[in-house]
Amino acid sequence: MYVCKKCNKEVEKPKTRWRRKYCPTGHHLLGEAVVRSFWRSFTTSFGLTLFLFYSALSVLLVTHDSAPREYVQTVHFIIGFMLAIPCLKALLSFKESKAWSKRGGAVEKLIPSARGKGFGCISAAGLLFLGLLPALL
Repeated sequence: MYVCKKCNKEVEKPKTRWRRKYCPTGHHLLGEAVVRSFWRSFTTSFGLTLFLFYSALSVLLVTHDSAPREYVQTVHFIIGFMLAIPCLKALLSFKESKAWSKRGGAVEKLIPSARGKGFGCISAAGLLFLGLLPALL
């Protein structure tokens, strides 16, 4: 089931044009408009965050060809950037869920999904930070 965030209505069967889904009034329904449980959103965002981080880290390991000091500075910068992105995504998810709780209506069904996404990103970033903390010091 989808929820249109602009209309604040549930959409059982959205219209489809060119593989995109629309509500009956014509608003585009994004992937985050799907009603999901907290744990499904949590595991999806947690796994995706870990996968992207370790993919970037493996690319850094494969492309290591510069001087050690310059390489360490580059890795520190990229790791910090890669840890900041999930934290910002989590904050945006929490802000969005708070706005939906104030708004009421059908969008309240999207709150567990947004909170699961936020906690998944934060917990993955925290786990990565704790794992990499000894290497960064």
